[in-house]
Amino acid sequence: MRKFYSICLILVLAVKAMGQEDYNKTIFNIKGDLNKDGLADLVIVKANTNDKHHPYSLEILFAKNGGGYESVFSSLKTVMPKFSDGDERTELILEKLQIVKGVLIFTNQRIRGNMTHKFRYQNGNFELIGYINRNAGNEYIDNTEINLSTGLKTVWHEPYGEIKNTPKKVSLEKYKPLPRLQDFIPLGSSHLGRNGVQKEL
Repeated sequence: MRKFYSICLILVLAVKAMGQEDYNKTIFNIKGDLNKDGLADLVIVKANTNDKHHPYSLEILFAKNGGGYESVFSSLKTVMPKFSDGDERTELILEKLQIVKGVLIFTNQRIRGNMTHKFRYQNGNFELIGYINRNAGNEYIDNTEINLSTGLKTVWHEPYGEIKNTPKKVSLEKYKPLPRLQDFIPLGSSHLGRNGVQKEL
């Protein structure tokens, strides 16, 4: 029986290792202090170029005082696949990944616009504190900026050419509890609430 369990454990570890090895190309490898301990943490995004969907893996590692890193977050869904339908069409692509003043910033490029999501490590999670969306329409660019920490939401239209921007619509919303990185849905402004129900910002 003990031999049987040993064989099962070896198989499980082998399958897990194979899954990690599938992500064969490093797309981003950035460093910065995410948990305010003065150490440079590590964020890695890798791509599986052998899969027709071209999926990505995300891993966040905190630096340890004695050297080395400890993995604190990993996901195969946070970064949207390059070819989500398995063809040559790309709906969303991670264009930039940054750490600025302890905030992890994802900038995703769409066909006619871009989105920025800002996550800060607090309360034991990476929580969404900022969201920016720019979407190009036929007559103007729709802009939405949300500071989830303060609840301030600003919406305005940016016409093409020399026409002035429309007045900004400012409102206060309640975003409690804040969305977490593990509940993040890359395409759009959706996230899964703590009760598992999909919500819009």
